[in-house]
Amino acid sequence: MLSYLKRHYLDLILLAVLLIIAGTAHAYNMFHFPYYENDEGAYLSYAWSFLTQGKLAPYTYWYDHSPAGWIFMAIWAKLSGGFFTFGPSVNSGRVFMLLLHLGTIGFLYYIVKRLTNSRLAVIIAVLIFALTPLGIYYQRRVLLDNIMIFWVFLSLALLYKTHLRLSAIALSAITFGIAVLFLIIGGFWYITSAGNEETAAKGKSTVINAIIGIVIIILSYVIINVVSNLVSGGSNGVTGP
Repeated sequence: MLSYLKRHYLDLILLAVLLIIAGTAHAYNMFHFPYYENDEGAYLSYAWSFLTQGKLAPYTYWYDHSPAGWIFMAIWAKLSGGFFTFGPSVNSGRVFMLLLHLGTIGFLYYIVKRLTNSRLAVIIAVLIFALTPLGIYYQRRVLLDNIMIFWVFLSLALLYKTHLRLSAIALSAITFGIAVLFLIIGGFWYITSAGNEETAAKGKSTVINAIIGIVIIILSYVIINVVSNLVSGGSNGVTGP
């Protein structure tokens, strides 16, 4: 552990500085700018409906995106003490966007560093991503796109890990596919429950467990990778089984 810190202390310091810069730029006045958009309230209302009413939306008839995004928002509301912990519900969503943004910055740092091995390239990439006015405008909003970007960057970071084994890739793909399959099945049960509370509860439980499974799979993959690198130092490239 100490040897790892000695080898990478400059990167860790640089990452901390960039996270502070990006976090400050994102968080400053984020509850007042940009203005509250209709979509932000709609997504949070869906999250509220899922968490408190056991429904994917508060409306009888609706058409929208797939529900995974606001299910994650509902989980965040549950963990953070509710939808009004930070004031209006949109503020709670924007705090969630801030945390996702910081995570995305970390993944971006890792990806660019692995691709270029240049701290200058990392600094330029992170600052452009974090400080572009248009980026700040949309990254603060409670939008499903920001959640999607977080997971896309995480998936790319996993592919650029230091010591990548084909067997690990295959196992990750299989388990992730199974989790997504259960997520689809749960959503199907939920949507087709037609007022049947038992079927709706079964679908809701399956969806939640599938999401938890996906998160556990990804986090365990990250943890194993980090521990492996700390212990062995890893090697570049993709190795066999």
